[in-house]
Amino acid sequence: MTLAGAASAGLYGVPRIVQIGHAAGRDAPGGGFEAPFSVDEKALVAVMAEGIIPKTDTPGAIGAGVPQFIEMIFADWFMADEQRQFRAGLGQMNDEARTRFGKDFVRLAASQQLALLTAWDAAAAKAGAPGSGAPQHPFARFKTLTVVGYYTSQIGQDTELQAQMDAGQDTADGPVSMGFPFRV
Repeated sequence: MTLAGAASAGLYGVPRIVQIGHAAGRDAPGGGFEAPFSVDEKALVAVMAEGIIPKTDTPGAIGAGVPQFIEMIFADWFMADEQRQFRAGLGQMNDEARTRFGKDFVRLAASQQLALLTAWDAAAAKAGAPGSGAPQHPFARFKTLTVVGYYTSQIGQDTELQAQMDAGQDTADGPVSMGFPFRV
């Protein structure tokens, strides 16, 4: 199995072959890796993720385990500099909430949280535009992790996407034995 295969296998719940991250001692003295999320950071991650993908008639980010997914990526997959940047970005966004509304993000009214998430999304899109020259907004990576975490979760796959992993390949005209829709 390749490193990419081992990495993706770990993300989908299959036991990982390559052990990296805190579980493998990456945070040993002198390693430079960050400590796991604090209780406040866990709360911030959960509330922000739920703001991006809220509970509706289907479970939201919290129900799909997105906060735990983000925490796992932070602890086990980010390199030390990525961890520092991600943590600094969380702090930057929470500082903006305090500056703008006088409270931490998790203590804001839902309308205030939505206003910040919308503003950060716009800032991330603008910074990521070709030729902008602006550094990536920390919300860009956070939103990406939220979306990936949600749609690779069991809830995202089964409930939201209604994916059928083995649909039809055992039937005579299923997707595996179907002819190509073009000439080869």
